[in-house]
Amino acid sequence: MTLAHVDGTAVVGAGADAVTPTLDMMEVAVKGMAVGLGQPGARSQGAAEVRWRLLGGHLYVLGQGGTLLFPRGQGALRPGAFASVGLGVEHAR
Repeated sequence: MTLAHVDGTAVVGAGADAVTPTLDMMEVAVKGMAVGLGQPGARSQGAAEVRWRLLGGHLYVLGQGGTLLFPRGQGALRPGAFASVGLGVEHAR
């Protein structure tokens, strides 16, 4: 498995060289942002994504989740969360 940093995102993954689903066909991405750390009213949000490649890497199942900050009146922010799942296909010529 490899570890790389792309645009501030830590990505752990490996190539899809097998036909049967295995853990080496799983990719994990973690993203985060924080403003005003160490000060009153500090704000932060984060997200994670898991992608599991199937059928030799052409088909994948995707799951995402994380936290959000929704704007409210007079500059206040309300914390929230999100989650999503999906199915994707990669086809390159």
